[in-house]
Amino acid sequence: VLGSESEGFCLSMIESWLAGVPFVTQPIGALPELQAQHGDLVSLVPSGGDIAEYADAVERARRWEFGQVVGRARALALREFTVEQMQRRWRRYLLNIA
Repeated sequence: VLGSESEGFCLSMIESWLAGVPFVTQPIGALPELQAQHGDLVSLVPSGGDIAEYADAVERARRWEFGQVVGRARALALREFTVEQMQRRWRRYLLNIA
Protein backbone atom coordinates (compact mmCIF):
# COMPACT_ATOMS: atom_id res chain seq x y z
CA VAL A 1 0.00 0.00 0.00
CA LEU A 2 1.34 3.41 -0.99
CA GLY A 3 -0.36 6.30 0.79
CA SER A 4 1.60 9.06 -0.91
CA GLU A 5 -0.32 11.61 -2.92
CA SER A 6 2.65 12.36 -5.16
CA GLU A 7 5.30 10.08 -6.62
CA GLY A 8 7.06 10.11 -9.94
CA PHE A 9 7.73 6.47 -10.63
CA CYS A 10 7.38 4.35 -7.53
CA LEU A 11 10.09 1.68 -7.23
CA SER A 12 8.18 -0.15 -4.48
CA MET A 13 5.28 -0.59 -6.92
CA ILE A 14 7.57 -2.23 -9.49
CA GLU A 15 9.11 -4.42 -6.79
CA SER A 16 5.63 -5.47 -5.71
CA TRP A 17 4.71 -6.31 -9.31
CA LEU A 18 7.88 -8.36 -9.79
CA ALA A 19 7.10 -10.27 -6.59
CA GLY A 20 3.54 -10.95 -7.76
CA VAL A 21 2.02 -8.99 -4.87
CA PRO A 22 -1.05 -6.75 -5.29
CA PHE A 23 -0.43 -3.03 -4.97
CA VAL A 24 -2.81 -0.35 -3.65
CA THR A 25 -2.29 3.32 -4.47
CA GLN A 26 -3.79 6.53 -5.79
CA PRO A 27 -3.46 7.50 -9.50
CA ILE A 28 -0.06 9.18 -9.14
CA GLY A 29 3.08 9.64 -11.20
CA ALA A 30 3.42 7.40 -14.23
CA LEU A 31 0.63 5.04 -13.14
CA PRO A 32 -2.28 6.68 -15.04
CA GLU A 33 -0.30 6.51 -18.30
CA LEU A 34 0.73 2.88 -17.66
CA GLN A 35 -2.85 1.88 -16.90
CA ALA A 36 -4.13 3.67 -20.01
CA GLN A 37 -1.67 1.60 -22.07
CA HIS A 38 -1.88 -1.74 -20.25
CA GLY A 39 -5.15 -1.88 -18.30
CA ASP A 40 -5.58 -2.16 -14.54
CA LEU A 41 -2.29 -2.76 -12.73
CA VAL A 42 -3.16 -1.83 -9.13
CA SER A 43 -6.11 -1.62 -6.79
CA LEU A 44 -6.81 2.05 -7.25
CA VAL A 45 -7.83 4.53 -4.54
CA PRO A 46 -9.40 7.79 -5.76
CA SER A 47 -7.18 10.88 -5.55
CA GLY A 48 -7.27 12.22 -2.01
CA GLY A 49 -8.68 8.92 -0.80
CA ASP A 50 -9.51 8.44 2.86
CA ILE A 51 -8.87 5.46 5.12
CA ALA A 52 -12.18 3.78 4.19
CA GLU A 53 -11.33 3.99 0.48
CA TYR A 54 -7.90 2.50 1.18
CA ALA A 55 -9.52 -0.32 3.18
CA ASP A 56 -11.90 -1.03 0.27
CA ALA A 57 -8.98 -1.08 -2.17
CA VAL A 58 -7.07 -3.53 0.05
CA GLU A 59 -10.11 -5.82 0.24
CA ARG A 60 -10.49 -5.64 -3.55
CA ALA A 61 -6.80 -6.53 -3.97
CA ARG A 62 -7.23 -9.59 -1.72
CA ARG A 63 -9.98 -11.13 -3.86
CA TRP A 64 -9.21 -14.12 -6.03
CA GLU A 65 -10.31 -12.26 -9.18
CA PHE A 66 -7.63 -9.63 -8.59
CA GLY A 67 -5.02 -12.25 -9.49
CA GLN A 68 -5.58 -11.35 -13.14
CA VAL A 69 -4.49 -7.76 -12.44
CA VAL A 70 -1.47 -8.99 -10.47
CA GLY A 71 -0.49 -11.25 -13.37
CA ARG A 72 -0.77 -8.41 -15.88
CA ALA A 73 1.34 -6.12 -13.66
CA ARG A 74 3.98 -8.81 -13.14
CA ALA A 75 4.22 -9.54 -16.87
CA LEU A 76 4.63 -5.83 -17.59
CA ALA A 77 7.33 -5.44 -14.93
CA LEU A 78 9.24 -8.47 -16.24
CA ARG A 79 9.01 -7.17 -19.80
CA GLU A 80 9.74 -3.47 -19.18
CA PHE A 81 11.10 -2.76 -15.72
CA THR A 82 13.85 -5.18 -14.81
CA VAL A 83 17.28 -3.75 -14.04
CA GLU A 84 18.50 -4.95 -17.45
CA GLN A 85 15.63 -3.31 -19.35
CA MET A 86 15.98 -0.04 -17.49
CA GLN A 87 19.75 -0.04 -17.97
CA ARG A 88 19.32 -0.53 -21.72
CA ARG A 89 16.89 2.41 -21.92
CA TRP A 90 19.18 4.68 -19.90
CA ARG A 91 22.16 3.70 -22.01
CA ARG A 92 20.26 4.38 -25.24
CA TYR A 93 19.03 7.71 -23.87
CA LEU A 94 22.49 8.83 -22.73
CA LEU A 95 24.12 7.81 -26.01
CA ASN A 96 21.49 9.77 -27.93
CA ILE A 97 22.20 12.97 -26.03
CA ALA A 98 26.01 12.57 -26.02
